[in-house]
Amino acid sequence: MGDYRLKINPVTGKLDLVLKKSAIPAGEQGEQGPQGIQGPQGIQGVHGDQGLAGDKYKTTSSTSLTLASSGTKTITIATGLSYSIGQDMVVAYDIDNIQYGKVSSYNSVNGELIFDATHKDGSGTYTSWKVNLDGAVGSPGEQGIQGEQGIQGIQGIQGIQGSQGLQGVKGDKGDKGDKGDTGDQGLQGDQGEKGDKGDKGDKGDDGTPGPAGAYLPIGIHEKILDYTLALIDAECLMDMNKATAIVLTIPKNSVVAFPIGTSLLVRQKGAGLTTIAPVDGTVIINNQDGLVLTSQYAVAGLIKILTDTWAAYGSLRP
Repeated sequence: MGDYRLKINPVTGKLDLVLKKSAIPAGEQGEQGPQGIQGPQGIQGVHGDQGLAGDKYKTTSSTSLTLASSGTKTITIATGLSYSIGQDMVVAYDIDNIQYGKVSSYNSVNGELIFDATHKDGSGTYTSWKVNLDGAVGSPGEQGIQGEQGIQGIQGIQGIQGSQGLQGVKGDKGDKGDKGDTGDQGLQGDQGEKGDKGDKGDKGDDGTPGPAGAYLPIGIHEKILDYTLALIDAECLMDMNKATAIVLTIPKNSVVAFPIGTSLLVRQKGAGLTTIAPVDGTVIINNQDGLVLTSQYAVAGLIKILTDTWAAYGSLRP
């Protein structure tokens, strides 16, 4: 009776003898279910803000400026830059014409920059400049905060690695031959006597003349007031147009460096007497007839022959 017990049958009302539940043997454990689907990869963290911009200096200027080794210069550049007193700066027209200086003041509202010239490369007057600090680099902005990294997903199953191919057989290395002995250097012979100079050969035939060069018209610069020559007037016609007397001045080479050989023409277009004048007595003009054009529409020429010496010709009188 140890494995049985009495139980009232609810239908008949009699006692039934039934087997205890603890005496029934347990069934086999079922198979383990398949693994669940891999969860999605976590969202990437927010990208950090970009760092602040560094100081700015690179700019341009269209101010007319003459290259100089000293003196105070003023140019207009972009506004809102970072120039400050005492900084070394460079103002460049091209690689051969550069002005160097030290900042005296900078107005970030209207772009006026005043500097003291320290030295220069090249010479001349230009109106198209590139402006920057002389060798300085702006400070980099601060790096933004890096966002948090998302949760890494489960790594996929690695594929099977293919079999490595067989390595070919290495051939035998040939034997190196023996190096022969170096022979003794022979004695240097005596230098022979210098032979007589041969006769000069006949002159070759003249080559075919090249084509004529292209014609380039000269510029015409009309002046209605007294005027001092500048580099842009080289190889041009100076048309002096005034009802009363007018003077054309030739500057010193140290002020305007015309190349030797530069030429130009002068015409008295107006009724006013036109006079060619050297500056400060330093410039010499070679002409025996005088330096005053003879009449209205008269034309004279000028050629630079030395550093501060010019030759004049044409319709001239004392």
